[in-house]
Amino acid sequence: MHSLRTFALTAALCALALLWRLPALANGYDFYPAPLAWSPDSTSLLAAWSSQFPQGEGPSSSAFGELRLIQPASGTQQAVEAAYCTSPAWHPDGRSFAAIVNGSLRYYMLPQSAGGRVMAFGALSPRFDLLDCSFNPRWRESGQPLLLFSAGERFYGCDIYAWQPQGGISTLLDLGGSSVLSPLFLPDGRLACLAQGMDGFPAGAYERIMVISGGSTPAQLSPEGRGPAISPSEYHECYPLLIPGTNEMLYQRGGWGDWSIYKLNLDSGQETLEAADAQQPSLSADGRWLAFTRRDPQAKASQEYDWELPSSVWILDRSCGVESRVSADGLYAETPAVSPDGRWLAWIEAPESMAGSVNNYQYEEAYVWPPAYPAVITRQVSDITKSR
Repeated sequence: MHSLRTFALTAALCALALLWRLPALANGYDFYPAPLAWSPDSTSLLAAWSSQFPQGEGPSSSAFGELRLIQPASGTQQAVEAAYCTSPAWHPDGRSFAAIVNGSLRYYMLPQSAGGRVMAFGALSPRFDLLDCSFNPRWRESGQPLLLFSAGERFYGCDIYAWQPQGGISTLLDLGGSSVLSPLFLPDGRLACLAQGMDGFPAGAYERIMVISGGSTPAQLSPEGRGPAISPSEYHECYPLLIPGTNEMLYQRGGWGDWSIYKLNLDSGQETLEAADAQQPSLSADGRWLAFTRRDPQAKASQEYDWELPSSVWILDRSCGVESRVSADGLYAETPAVSPDGRWLAWIEAPESMAGSVNNYQYEEAYVWPPAYPAVITRQVSDITKSR
């Protein structure tokens, strides 16, 4: 493992000038719209940043952020938007992408020639509270890519919508007072999503990955935790992720700083543990490299609030079962993203002194302006595996 000094010199690609807030790993929930997205050809990385001041504090605009396009191999980067940005998503052809910008869905085209600027189009949706967006590689009816997104109240009122260039926006799933988000089509065409507030759930905060087929009643995908006696530390499931070339998926279950990643066989319904003390999975296209975040299990044993401990980035070689810690001590590292070709690993990190103390998604210390500097880190996976 590299020393902290060597790591700092070799790993840091860029620092994005935005206030670092760390709700992602706090409390019982996790962060659903991933801020990093690799292009299908693994040459470009989108990084979306967003933050918000309490009303009456900070600059005149209470929300701010940035969307940035990074080419790790050349070290070049381009600011695409200076606005409140979340959940970047690439079109499967790699020539365009979408993101949530100031509460609306926006679409972008890459330049036709080297050195050109990204072309931004107008908002695709009205401005309402969008939570996440993603491209489904092939729409089950037309065979064309479909842009999925969720919008509405984070709890008890979020619905799933779809956008197509020819058809505009349509409502894909509305379950009334329940919230549905993180849409994902399974290989057989059924829609999977993260659901909250469903009838029969043991608690309002309960979250499970559900599957919807036609007009049928949504059914829970995972076999565990269906009973009313489930512990609050097992209330939450999120980060559904298909394993390419298989009929299997990964997801995490847990809460309050204690998470594990599970694998589910969609044919048999059998669930197995993929990685303990792990969350925020990201997988290469060949299914070999699995990146995730983890807190020190020994430190958690003596910590009252596990989510306040610094998280670190790890990578697992699924071909041999060897795990490697990637990020250095004394840093908050999260939301890892493995490139599709398995050559690159990116994540977000900041010194512990910048992250502050989290209490129900809010910092205890005063907000500051101008904002501080978190960083997007990229490393080649081959360099990581050499150092272990």
